[in-house]
Amino acid sequence: MNPMRKSALDNLVVMIDEISLLKEKLTEKEKQLEMAREENELLKKKKHQKKLRVQTETEQWRKAADAATAVLADRMEMNGRVTERCGSMDKHLNNGGLETAGGGYTGFDNLHYSLLQ
Repeated sequence: MNPMRKSALDNLVVMIDEISLLKEKLTEKEKQLEMAREENELLKKKKHQKKLRVQTETEQWRKAADAATAVLADRMEMNGRVTERCGSMDKHLNNGGLETAGGGYTGFDNLHYSLLQ
């Protein structure tokens, strides 16, 4: 066998070995890709389940808010005014007896008058 032919055959053997090695790497990468696809599908399913759960919870909260609004709306008159005031506002509206017409507090006025007598 002439040396050129032997060199060409040696190169061919090396190339065949490299091709085999590349095929093995390709097979490994395909396996990794398939595993990544499966994991991606699992994550998509989990995401979808969570989305459904959040939608359900949101709907429940919306219904609860609607029910609370309906209860509060029962206390409203047709023109939108509140028929019953909140008790915490009484002191500001002089219905709680804390403010006088002059803007002072009755507790201090009574104290002032008792000191003068």
